[in-house]
Amino acid sequence: MREVNSPERPGEPGSGSDSHTLAGKVASWLSTQGYPLEMRVAAAMRQGGLGVRQSVHYSDAESAKSREADVVGTTVDRPGLAMALACFVVECKAASKPWVLFTSPHTLAGYNRLFAFGVTNEAVKAGFDHPAQWAEELEWFKKDGPVGYNLQEAFADGSDRAYGAATSVVKAAMALVQPREGEWQPPIRLAFPAIVVDAPLFECSLDDEGKPRLVEIALGWLFCDVCMPGYIPTCIRIVGRRGLAAYMSEVAEVRSKLFGLLGKA
Repeated sequence: MREVNSPERPGEPGSGSDSHTLAGKVASWLSTQGYPLEMRVAAAMRQGGLGVRQSVHYSDAESAKSREADVVGTTVDRPGLAMALACFVVECKAASKPWVLFTSPHTLAGYNRLFAFGVTNEAVKAGFDHPAQWAEELEWFKKDGPVGYNLQEAFADGSDRAYGAATSVVKAAMALVQPREGEWQPPIRLAFPAIVVDAPLFECSLDDEGKPRLVEIALGWLFCDVCMPGYIPTCIRIVGRRGLAAYMSEVAEVRSKLFGLLGKA
């Protein structure tokens, strides 16, 4: 054990200059990871009145392995005697490159808006019979504008981070609405997946002349039509670097109106 008053040698862990250098290296590494973004998203959710958990583990329905969701915000209809639970599940991605959402006004043509709304358990599907009222009161339910059918990281090196993020967040949403053995849960459960990217988000669509048109956006929708057992394709909210505050405003609207609509179902 080192003596308390012994001088520190150059390069020895704990020396002032070395400690400062190490902290700088850790800070540089941290800036390339998703952790600061996760912390900001969690803080925004707490400020918005949600119950928040970070690094939430769930069982992957495909592999039965334990996986991790970055941030989950939850809200119930009645604290202490909840009959309905809504989860806002977020996958956070630090990125130095822009992301591109390819959209079309026809992506959801003929598709059931309840399925596009979010991941739900059977109780929601069985009791749902007022689509017009939901569409009137919930912007998230309508999805009348262009919806994405593909999401890509621009200038990518070959890895498909967007696909990985999409499949991860819908798997987490699926797990959260399923019953867990030995644990009581509200009978009505919904989960809304989102990907938050700490980078510019562009929408790519065709203009009137049939040419690609790029516009930077704060928020977008991605229809995640992947094949997984038990999964009914739904939409993921895509949040760009300028969209977190707007996303939280939308979450607040869903919180304030959803449970009333469920009570009328």
